Amino acid sequence: MKKTTKNKRDHTRNKSKAAFARLLKKAQDGNDITENDLKDSEKARKGLVGPDELVYGDVLSMFKDEKIHHFSVPFEAEWQLVFFEQECWIDYIISEDSDLVALGAEIVLVDVKFGKDDKTKPSFKLFSRQELLASASSGSVPLSNYESQVPELAAFLGCDYIGRLSGYGPANVVGSKTVPCPIMVRYNAAPDKREFLENKVERNAKTKSPDKANEIDGWADLFPKVVNLFHYCPVFKLTGDKISLLDSNSYTVSLEPLKPLTESSDTWGPRIGFDSQPDEKIGIPITEYKDAFNCQKMLRFDGNPPTPCLAPCYKKNENPKVSTGTPLPHFARLDFQAWRPVSLQPTEVK
Repeated sequence: MKKTTKNKRDHTRNKSKAAFARLLKKAQDGNDITENDLKDSEKARKGLVGPDELVYGDVLSMFKDEKIHHFSVPFEAEWQLVFFEQECWIDYIISEDSDLVALGAEIVLVDVKFGKDDKTKPSFKLFSRQELLASASSGSVPLSNYESQVPELAAFLGCDYIGRLSGYGPANVVGSKTVPCPIMVRYNAAPDKREFLENKVERNAKTKSPDKANEIDGWADLFPKVVNLFHYCPVFKLTGDKISLLDSNSYTVSLEPLKPLTESSDTWGPRIGFDSQPDEKIGIPITEYKDAFNCQKMLRFDGNPPTPCLAPCYKKNENPKVSTGTPLPHFARLDFQAWRPVSLQPTEVK
């Protein structure tokens, strides 16, 4: 889970707790509870709702029953979702911004709003890669000239595992609808792209603190691994008869490349940033990944334990054919019978 997402949820939970405390004090003081108080308490109750291990277990069991074996990722979900769409496993992606278009996605929905009643209809904004390239084809420097390089550079500028350039992100690569981002033009023209990126990092590093210096200095060396991580995204594969997160002996977990390599599979670990195969990474045995899957710990390239980000994947020809790219707790609360994103009608198209 991204830190900003966690902070937002914690803020909502704290507000709900405070609202309940005020309501309880009002009742203890002998004051009447009004209809508005009841409405406020209902809002507060929703803010405290969250899945536990039993909910996770139910979701995993459902995945197993539906023969969905690859469904979670130990890194940022965006690149995996692009791969899912490219392989036609999902029809489109719901995200909080349009970065995924720059990373190679064809259709991305943002600002999705669910209708609460007959007066407020569902809506979203749609970003289409095809329309973006078409609208930019008439510019002085057509973006379509750089179509093959866009995902690669976007992955580099948007990588969350190494220092990022100040003021840049995946969406910056595409620039405006008529003029590509200047860095895209210079990157395409550079005879040595790695040297170009190395110089760019030194001049415009977003992170300048001394403790991050080594991370920035090694950025260009990590670039090929970032690209390979995009092409050969790793996923958790769980196997077991009756999976329950309350019983770690009920399943086994392995970390595998979602897209098979053409050569020996022994090489894929180092290619995506591991020092060796995943079960040997910095001396951590594969059993430790169970802790990560249990939302207790997760490993990044530097070994620090951020909260994991999990991306659900649906089978082809199964509704809803969409992946949210959100952590599993949000996904676990979806109502599969009532929620049909494929039926939403856009009110704004970009």
